Amino acid sequence: MEKVGSTFGFFNFVENMGYMLGNFVGSGIVKVLGIKSAFIISALISIVSAGIVMLIKETPHQTSHSEGLILTQESRESERVIFKGSAFKSLLKGKLGIFYLSVLFAMIASGQVYSVLSVYFEERFGSQWVGILFGVDSLAAALSAPFIGRAIDKKGAKKIFILSLVGYMVVFYGYGAVKSINLMIALSILSGVKWSAFVSAASAYVALKTEDRIRAQAMGMLNTMMSIGWVVGPLIGGYLSEISFGLNFLSSLVPLALAVALMFAPKNLKRH
Repeated sequence: MEKVGSTFGFFNFVENMGYMLGNFVGSGIVKVLGIKSAFIISALISIVSAGIVMLIKETPHQTSHSEGLILTQESRESERVIFKGSAFKSLLKGKLGIFYLSVLFAMIASGQVYSVLSVYFEERFGSQWVGILFGVDSLAAALSAPFIGRAIDKKGAKKIFILSLVGYMVVFYGYGAVKSINLMIALSILSGVKWSAFVSAASAYVALKTEDRIRAQAMGMLNTMMSIGWVVGPLIGGYLSEISFGLNFLSSLVPLALAVALMFAPKNLKRH
């Protein structure tokens, strides 16, 4: 698979450009027309998007040898997958199994923070800054995605993935430490870059480490781990944020540290 990093980088560029525009446009619509109008307009845009997809003709191809079914969901949500036993067991052992566990810990930390971050931004800076900060985040993710994709092709998916985990730790610590809006904007830029690096590197790593016959399920498993993390993380984040946002942000460094440690697990452990 040539230039797999660049391929995922371009996909994330398109996805995050839409996410960025949605944040900025949505904030404007709510301010001018009210929140109900934002839901109606987003529904109309979704209908138009569905119509465009229906006009696309797929090239006929033979049935894939991949076992199971993957159903794509929107935005930063993940995919659901149905596995057969043999593929399931092979995906959860060895290097790939360790990697999936690292992704799970990272997404638990992500769920802890991002599930409450809009409330935190509103309390600290005012509601007018919530959409702007998330929009800046998505813009940074979109613009950095092509460059990150090329970096993955040159340096390897594992290195970029580890750097993205370090980026998560810096950003989550910064959310609790930064007080000024200008520094928070800078932190939002870093947040977007680390997200783009994380999702592109994780996708590329799995794609490169799996055979054609189980690659679809391997990608589904990756997104399943992300979904599980985003179920567990918000439960933790919601509880800890009731005590203190700072406590929640700092505690998210624990699963992130575990995620980094797993990527440096001894080779003899990975063979089991």
